[in-house]
Amino acid sequence: MVKRKRHSKKPQGQGKLKLTKNRGKIVVTAESDHVVSQKELEAEIDKMTSTKKQILKVKERKKRAPAPIEERKPLDYTPLVAGSRVDKAKRIAAHNAKKQARMAAKERRRQLMDAKRRRAAEEVVLPRCLGDEFFNDKADA
Repeated sequence: MVKRKRHSKKPQGQGKLKLTKNRGKIVVTAESDHVVSQKELEAEIDKMTSTKKQILKVKERKKRAPAPIEERKPLDYTPLVAGSRVDKAKRIAAHNAKKQARMAAKERRRQLMDAKRRRAAEEVVLPRCLGDEFFNDKADA
């Protein structure tokens, strides 16, 4: 029979050694550090830079924010003099006044067009308009 080797496990170079009891036996185990790949490191760096940019943007927004109002105005600072019914009555009165003005302008334009049509319809007597000198048979040369 061959003697078996009891300590064939050698501790790995990385990490710390830890002594633990396993069913009464003391066993040496190596605590391995979490090894991160290059891609994971780059992804984490990208995430950190993006969050840093976001934080800077938030800080800039906070700097640009207006200063808080030290003394707020009371609710009755600009009280209503008249209610909405009075305001509506004023609006309706203004609307009616504009409507009357439009109607008056329309009537005035209609009267002007009628006068223009009447003048255009009149017969023109040429001797009376141009004068007798225009129609003289005597030629002054």
